[in-house]
Amino acid sequence: MTKREDIQGIRGLAIAAVLAFHLNDAMFPAGFVGVDMFFVLSGYLMSVILGKEEILNLKVFGDFYKRRFKRIVPLYAILIAALLILVPCFLLQRDVLKFYEDVLWAACFATNIHTVLEDNDYFAELYDSNVLTHTWSLGVEIQYYLIVPFIVLAHRKLSEKCNFFLHLLLLGSLAFQLLSSPNASFNLLPSRVWQFIAGGLAHDLSSSWSADLASGSSVKYEKLRTDELADAEVDCVIDGIEQPTAFSQALESLSTDFLSFALVALVLSPWIIFPIPVLRFIAVLMTGGLLVMGAEECRQGVLLTMRPLVYLGDLSYIVYLAHWPVVVMWKSVADVVSLPMMAIACCLAITFVVSVIAHHTIEQYFIRAKAATATIVVGILYGFLALALMFNLPLEINKRMESAPAASSVNVTAAMKWNEHESHAIYYKSRPFKECVDDSEGRAMRGGYSGKREYECVWKPKNSTGSLKVLVMGNSISHRATKILKPVIEKSFPQVALMRLYAMSACRPIEPARGCVPFLEKMPVLAREMQPDVTFVIWDNSKRLLAPLTDAANDAATADLIAFLKPIANASGTLILDEFYPTASTSAGMANSMHKRLLREQSTKDLKGTLESFTTSHSSYFARLDNIHIPNLLRHNTSAGMCGEEKGVCWWYNRRNLHAYFTDNVHLSSDGQELMMDSYSDILKKAIDRLGA
Repeated sequence: MTKREDIQGIRGLAIAAVLAFHLNDAMFPAGFVGVDMFFVLSGYLMSVILGKEEILNLKVFGDFYKRRFKRIVPLYAILIAALLILVPCFLLQRDVLKFYEDVLWAACFATNIHTVLEDNDYFAELYDSNVLTHTWSLGVEIQYYLIVPFIVLAHRKLSEKCNFFLHLLLLGSLAFQLLSSPNASFNLLPSRVWQFIAGGLAHDLSSSWSADLASGSSVKYEKLRTDELADAEVDCVIDGIEQPTAFSQALESLSTDFLSFALVALVLSPWIIFPIPVLRFIAVLMTGGLLVMGAEECRQGVLLTMRPLVYLGDLSYIVYLAHWPVVVMWKSVADVVSLPMMAIACCLAITFVVSVIAHHTIEQYFIRAKAATATIVVGILYGFLALALMFNLPLEINKRMESAPAASSVNVTAAMKWNEHESHAIYYKSRPFKECVDDSEGRAMRGGYSGKREYECVWKPKNSTGSLKVLVMGNSISHRATKILKPVIEKSFPQVALMRLYAMSACRPIEPARGCVPFLEKMPVLAREMQPDVTFVIWDNSKRLLAPLTDAANDAATADLIAFLKPIANASGTLILDEFYPTASTSAGMANSMHKRLLREQSTKDLKGTLESFTTSHSSYFARLDNIHIPNLLRHNTSAGMCGEEKGVCWWYNRRNLHAYFTDNVHLSSDGQELMMDSYSDILKKAIDRLGA
């Protein structure tokens, strides 16, 4: 009997994909499907463990839960206890407060549920200082472990009457994932059950395959050894069966290697080759295929049984637990969003040193320990968690770690608090201001279409004495622009009776992201139905418009932009196109960087850009705009407002009070919005003057 090293090899590949994604998601954008591979592996191994039991009763269930508890919970509890000390030492106070909120959910293996309830985006949280983001998948795992014995039991009971029970369950779960919201689709157990079931079906298929080969053998399931590492052992030789020739063995091994390399190319590709649902399905199918093919040792291939990859698989659980807190704390201390190569190497080194030591000591101890011992240890650690939170231990440690700011003419303490708050502003979860209310009339104008309600609202000024209608359309930048326009209109433009917002985050004309096409198609429809007096079209960035301009007369990007703007202009009295404005280029977002620099008494004098460098880098963009000739189009020179405090210089923060002008590097903070008020007032006055109103 030989150890099924290919399973650990698949596990090693899965954790390598996750590591690659978390360390550099731009280079390895498909690495997140490593988690999908883990789910398939778990489904397979749970089927192995429960499949070897002839009778499923309460004792079997109890033994199963005890083994899963010993395998997962003690190390997880140690992680949480360690983070209670490490988080306040390396992260900011706002991150410690976020940790308070998240750790109780994590301790209950419910991070995935919390994420859905809070409507948080997993991919957005990768750029936040949340050390527990990665625990969502462990929540899914534990939740599946709780129900899998009942699934296996139901499958056995129904197999005679309904042999397709698992297939129906798989299809139902897959349908839930495809039809539910993106957040629920990613995080919730019902949308992931199909991946576990796929692993279970892979086990059933390999078992049936072996039984057919044995022709008459009474063995129903593979004789697999399942220790607490969830490894499996099989014998390539089946009694009474003539063994394959050397050539056929080599061919079968080569087939496995081909599939293995294809899976490597899929998950470690620098591009997302397929739409995400298709990518997931292919990764699950390939993982299941490798599990079936490797059921006999002679078909396991070379790649998946390479010792380094197998050993990485042995370490995978601890690596998964440890790597993300290491990455988050490194980013916080270094004040970066993306890790440079040296930082990646350091994070990997720390992760593997911790993982190797913990694997050969703590992990092995709990695998061999009695369930009672593991329960006592977990109880002590969770008790420590409860007491630490009750007496605010992490917050007290954090306060001692932060030094008091030096004396200054500016209230630095107040500036730090302000920047800390702005760096955590979640603008995309609410309407721009409370007076901007639900817009049923606007939805009707769009034929009932609604993208994101927080980005669709209407405001009617109370002091209005006129009948002018203003329409603001674009992405999240336009959402912020309405916060500037509101006080501008209230102060200087009583003739405005209505301002309507129709926006969608991350959607840009002429190069729409996935899911943006219906939204963009409704923009001219809304303008036509509303007939606004003034329309603002506002968005940031465009790869096509910023690309080098070689032939102005025949430029496709310019032509596409004109085709997009013309129907809106035809339906509007005046069309205002906001030009791109100079943005910050800090490592971790302007407000966050400002807060950290003030906290650490570092200089802020370099937090600026020059107007010359901005116009140079955007020369092709401005040249394209110069070739747009629409009679009622006004271009809003936003850079004049952003760079008006000092000639030729674009400061990224208010030097009078040390408030950042940006929450991240793009979206304006309240001070940034105030900076732009005169600019928006001037352009709105020009537009209304054109109308003769």
